[in-house]
Amino acid sequence: MAQQTTTTNTAAFNPDVYGTAHFPYQLFYGISNYGLSYTVHSLISSEDDSRKLLAKIKEDFDNRNNSQYMHEIALDATVEKELVLLSHAFNTSNLSIAVSAQELLGNIRQEKAFRQCFNSSSQKSQASYSYSSSAKPSYHDLAFLYYTLMHGQSTLGHHRTAEPGYVAAMREFRKNGIETPQVLLLGFSSIYSLENLAAMLYLVGFKQSEITAIDKMQQPIEEAKKYCGEQLYNSKINYQQVDINNTELIKKITQNHFDLVATHLFFTHFPSQQKAAVWQKAKELLKSGGEFVDEELIAPGKVDRDAFNDYFRTLAKEYYPSKQSDCQNKSEILRKISDLMFDFGSQGPFHPYYSLSEAYAHASQFGLQLNPQFLCTRNIFDTSGGLIDASMYAFRTKK
Repeated sequence: MAQQTTTTNTAAFNPDVYGTAHFPYQLFYGISNYGLSYTVHSLISSEDDSRKLLAKIKEDFDNRNNSQYMHEIALDATVEKELVLLSHAFNTSNLSIAVSAQELLGNIRQEKAFRQCFNSSSQKSQASYSYSSSAKPSYHDLAFLYYTLMHGQSTLGHHRTAEPGYVAAMREFRKNGIETPQVLLLGFSSIYSLENLAAMLYLVGFKQSEITAIDKMQQPIEEAKKYCGEQLYNSKINYQQVDINNTELIKKITQNHFDLVATHLFFTHFPSQQKAAVWQKAKELLKSGGEFVDEELIAPGKVDRDAFNDYFRTLAKEYYPSKQSDCQNKSEILRKISDLMFDFGSQGPFHPYYSLSEAYAHASQFGLQLNPQFLCTRNIFDTSGGLIDASMYAFRTKK
């Protein structure tokens, strides 16, 4: 039986609408009129209304003649937070709504990422951006650009893959009567992971939740503080800068054990000989009955890093403004984005599991029964120069 976290709230849960939302649908904030040419009400009454909403935002986003609008939509987080909820709420019978919301969200965020990676005046049009080799973007600036080019598909809790792992665990907490889940987000490279986690908790129906978000680097934490604040949707957020390898500090800041420890591709940061220790620490952070949920890549062959890094160059074609016929200096912009993505692929550690049996063995050392759920496949390059299908799995295990 899972250990319960009590709350004084007598009405413990909202309706669970994750992936099954129906109309009329109440947006959490309500997309507001912030100087644009339209106002959208917070209540969407039909599927047709939602499509019109997305089409109107996209139409305004496509208007490249209004640089002030581009500046506003790149900085206004309200629209982003609405689109995140839409992308998670409609991922079954209304899949096209979720996909449209996610793609539009990625397009908007590419403008932010572009501004972070390239030196520019906020009042200049995107065609005027210039890149200075003396002020190269940080790794996390590059990570943010990468996630926007991937339209969020390579981060914790993407709407196409979240349900078998993270959402299933959250629904189990509701079944066991946990009213205010205590959640640990174990590392994040952009605001996507934290935002998706809070959105899932909200849409699964928790009226309250508490997230402790940790990373060993300062920049992602500072950016998450600015964007998410101390409260996002129904989640109270506590930020901590800490390396999981600092055992004493981890114990100090996580004295209250967690119902859920959530992470994404976390094991790829650790060589094989260090992976078992990560499982041990994950177990130590859980309450009795708590769950560790992760998404991991299983590569059935040794990865050719040079070829894999070249693959990152191809993501430049996903830069949305490049599709506009009036985009000046398009080839130069795409070349620079291509170079930046190669730099990103070259920097990070990449130590995937090469078999599920290896992951089973590491988890079982500490009495954890791994329950992997297949999600999708990704093409990567092996050392023979060919493409191999690497499988993504949702890892769930309960203490």
